[in-house]
Amino acid sequence: MAIDWTQIVQEEKFMKKRLVWVRGEVDPMMFGAVQGMAEKIVDACARDTASDPDRWTPENPAYSHCAVIALYVQEALGGKLLRASLEGMPKYAHMRSHYWNELPDGTQVDLSASQFEESDRDQVPDGEERTREYLTGNEATRKRFELLHSRLEAVIDKIRKGR
Repeated sequence: MAIDWTQIVQEEKFMKKRLVWVRGEVDPMMFGAVQGMAEKIVDACARDTASDPDRWTPENPAYSHCAVIALYVQEALGGKLLRASLEGMPKYAHMRSHYWNELPDGTQVDLSASQFEESDRDQVPDGEERTREYLTGNEATRKRFELLHSRLEAVIDKIRKGR
């Protein structure tokens, strides 16, 4: 059974901070659902699901989680996975690349954008499409995704059961 993220947004009322970066027009209800999903995803991020656990901190929980977050968003909402090289951004070049999503309606959303300083988010280059198999073909990424996915499924189960 697919989770209705719109329902969770209405139940949780947790629009505390803007975690989602958007390119294009997005339906307000869809944005609320995506924002709600972002908050739950970021809450599930930890050192053991980060691609760079040595630089990960609880203060920046989405740091080095872009691939696994993008995989989860694609699984939940469909669409495409996008990847851009960060080599031209000196402050972020150590991260090498960044992943985000293009929803089926063409809107691009980035649920791990909070790892960047707000003034730098628009400097991320345009992305090229990558396949799910490309990302999960990397064993470390696949394992991190599976761990994040299991944490999110546990959160969803609690919500469905009314905590």
